[in-house]
Amino acid sequence: MRTTLLLPAILLLGAAAACTRPLEWQPYADASGDVRSELPESWNSYSDPDLKRRPAAIVAFLGEMKIQVEGYPIGAIIQVTRATRVPSEIPAAGPARKKYVESWLASPDALFKGPVESLSVDEKKGLPKVTEIALGAKTARTYEREYEEFDAIHMPRPMPMRLVDVVVRTDKAYYILEYRATRDLFEKHRPVFERFLKSFVFGPSA
Repeated sequence: MRTTLLLPAILLLGAAAACTRPLEWQPYADASGDVRSELPESWNSYSDPDLKRRPAAIVAFLGEMKIQVEGYPIGAIIQVTRATRVPSEIPAAGPARKKYVESWLASPDALFKGPVESLSVDEKKGLPKVTEIALGAKTARTYEREYEEFDAIHMPRPMPMRLVDVVVRTDKAYYILEYRATRDLFEKHRPVFERFLKSFVFGPSA
């Protein structure tokens, strides 16, 4: 999932300098208090600081940027998405409800429709192998895949990308922790995501 925002100039300068400074880690906590972790101080946050402000919300952290396309940064990014599963918080009916379910619930629902070993695997159709890991005292399902970013107007050629998604289902919501990066940056910044996962903690009302 992506969020298109214009980034302040200071944010872009900070991300560009991130790879030249030693990493200084600091605590991160969502405004709702439902998630906590650690991130380098140089990984600037943008988008929604409160994951409970809307039925579906995203907070993202930019570690290093390659290019920016219409306000959307492409580089090394860690993103946390929360999509509510509480019926009273989802649009009640009609097109709005259908759009919410298709946009935010359909993909994670598919990940949890049965035992991991029963899930389809077809790399050509974008169905990667799914495994289970522990995350913040909960069980998460995770997969890794490659894809391409391309904008015919602003990009001369497709940009190869890799991503890891780690998805947790609670009684109230899906939490999707994603690390995506251009292929040449992916392994460079992967240790940051691994520490982010290792230090990740859910609050009691997550």
